[in-house]
Parts: sequence; C-alpha cells; structure tokens
Amino acid sequence: MTTRLIAVALEDSSYVVTASFTDEDDSPVVPNSIEWSLKDSDGDVVNERTAVAVAAPASSIQIVLSAGDLDPGGATATHLVLTITADYDSSLGSGLPLIGQCVLLLTALRP
Repeated sequence: MTTRLIAVALEDSSYVVTASFTDEDDSPVVPNSIEWSLKDSDGDVVNERTAVAVAAPASSIQIVLSAGDLDPGGATATHLVLTITADYDSSLGSGLPLIGQCVLLLTALRP
C-alpha cells in the first residue's frame, strides 16, 4: 500500500509528519520495522537523513523535521521528499511492505 501526501513547510523551521499504518483491511497495524529518508528535489539526501530507523515502531508515529532538515543549503530545491518504508505481518503473509511519501513544498522566508 502506498500513500502520498503533499504539504507546505517553512524553510529553516520545523515540521512534524504523522504517519499511521494500516493493514489490507484498513485496521491499524504495528509494523515490524520502520525507516525513513529525506531527499531534495534533485534526489540528494538531505542532512544525512537516510535509512533512519524508528526505535519503537507503533501504529502511528511522528517524525520531527527541524531547521537542518528544512534547509535547502543554497540549493535550488523547491521541495523535499520524505519516504517512509515499513513492513508488517498479517494472515496474508510476512514482511508485507508499506511505503509512504510526504512531499514538502518549501516556502522561503528570506529573499
């Protein structure tokens, strides 16, 4: 199951992404593992945020992005892509993948 969200974030600020996980019946599920990565519009990793493991998987988590994550660093990035990957078990199988993306449109506060 893939989910895609588009949101607006202020450059150099903070932003919280809440991810909720559901199974094939849309029932909440606690994944076996969860990782996330953050890339700019060119596909480059931002602020070394690649394969960041979530220590305590839950059916709903919050990923807090801070100024370092929302700083394009003088680049021409207009958006960032947060990709969340997880897997879960159900009666249909083990290690079933869950993938979600949040596209963060960056709004600059400086000229």
